[in-house]
Amino acid sequence: KLKYLREIKGSDIAQTSVQEMRRLGLTDEQKLNGYYKQLVRIIPDVDKHTELTGIYTASGETVFCKGHKEIGRVTDKNFGRYFFGIWL
Repeated sequence: KLKYLREIKGSDIAQTSVQEMRRLGLTDEQKLNGYYKQLVRIIPDVDKHTELTGIYTASGETVFCKGHKEIGRVTDKNFGRYFFGIWL
């Protein structure tokens, strides 16, 4: 769970996530572009006190929630490994 302390556009969070995945060694630009497109649809603009939660499920999906409401999921099992490698 991340609690944001300032306003950030969801597209900026998505872009930073992809840049960090690249830094962690993911070099498949087609896959990175696909992840970016999914994240832009899922991650909302945030402001002070917004809480977003990411859950890596036993089946390998990554589920995103805002508060207690699911806002999207990425089913690619490799995504979670890179995404959580950034933020955790």
